[in-house]
Amino acid sequence: MKIYYKYKDSILIRNILSLFSLRLITYLASFLVVPYITRFLNKEEYGLYLIVLSCQAIAGVITNYGLEMSGTYSIAKNRDDKSYINSFISNSLFIKIILSVISCLIFNSYLILFIDGILDFSLFLLLNLLIFTQALFIPWFYQGIEEMSEITKTGLIAQVVYVVLVLLLLPLLPNILMLLFLLLINHLVTVTVYIRTFYKYDYKLVKPNWRQSSDILKDGAGYFVSRLSVASYTSMNVLFIGSITGSSQAAVFGSAEKIYKLVQRLLSPVNSALFPYISRTKNLGLLLYTTAIMTALLLVGVAVIIYNAELVMQLIFGDAYIVGADILRMFMILVVITYVSASIGYNAFSVFEKIYLVNYTVYFGAVIHISGVLSLVWLDRFNISNMLLWIICVEIIILLLRSTLLWMVYTKNNKSID
Repeated sequence: MKIYYKYKDSILIRNILSLFSLRLITYLASFLVVPYITRFLNKEEYGLYLIVLSCQAIAGVITNYGLEMSGTYSIAKNRDDKSYINSFISNSLFIKIILSVISCLIFNSYLILFIDGILDFSLFLLLNLLIFTQALFIPWFYQGIEEMSEITKTGLIAQVVYVVLVLLLLPLLPNILMLLFLLLINHLVTVTVYIRTFYKYDYKLVKPNWRQSSDILKDGAGYFVSRLSVASYTSMNVLFIGSITGSSQAAVFGSAEKIYKLVQRLLSPVNSALFPYISRTKNLGLLLYTTAIMTALLLVGVAVIIYNAELVMQLIFGDAYIVGADILRMFMILVVITYVSASIGYNAFSVFEKIYLVNYTVYFGAVIHISGVLSLVWLDRFNISNMLLWIICVEIIILLLRSTLLWMVYTKNNKSID
């Protein structure tokens, strides 16, 4: 408790609370409309909707280019240099727009080649607009200047608009295109608020230059490959399932995964807010203390969900999704592993200026995950349960690898000090 009282009035606690509030608002808002959506769309339609959302999510990883880490880190280190930040944001947006074009080409091709019956021009247009508007999100800027309350305000405004529109308009036109259009409005509101608050803090956009753009690309490369590697065994799983077993199975998997992501995202503000603080103060003790407390609370919540898995799936998604109860149980085991692994990832290694080691563990995880999925397909054993078992194995391997590397770095650092 001494640690809590020591930091209770600090910027760190305010930032954690702001990010936690944002996650809570965002995902509670999403969950308010999920039961609504699954009762208007059948499993095949809902599965297709989740496939499109997964395309958008992976495109977000590509267009963000690891800036949630490299951008936060750079801005936090130069938070008093507005000229640097103006140039950094401008060049980052320039890069993100170029990556948006590449992302659109990739995912338009995927839908045409691997998902049956996707020939609707409106669907492609909406997906492309979602990718472009998503690329203009800059929450990492506010994390870097440690003003996370602005992210919370932006999220609140955008989510309220989205929920109200879904509740009012989806019954009038209950299809995927309406949902994607309403999500686009959500994005436009978010971008508008981000731009207004960016200028409110007396920052401005300037002409991009190739030199700093190349520096951003170089600095973010490791984080980008790391995030893309993570996406290969997270967001890409819906695409694997949709391509191999069909949109109906993608709906069952994606529904259980939504609860997993809800829990995961509610926990992530702690690590997100800690990163710039730990990078600056090198306070490993605070990180380990926070991780222990949060893991204990997480285990209690996970136990409740596992015990009531059928009821949870039925209440949120409807009777047709009760079959996903065992999938949900596996996801709840996975969320404990991934939380601990994420907590001793970038935050812990930033204490010793060894962040690159975290990226290596992620690259390794991506390689063995994709190898395992391809093996399951080749052996004709690919199904949701087998794939999830393999994901759990991969995450355990990554956790053990990170723990070993952290202990080695910690030991070496202590010896050098002595």
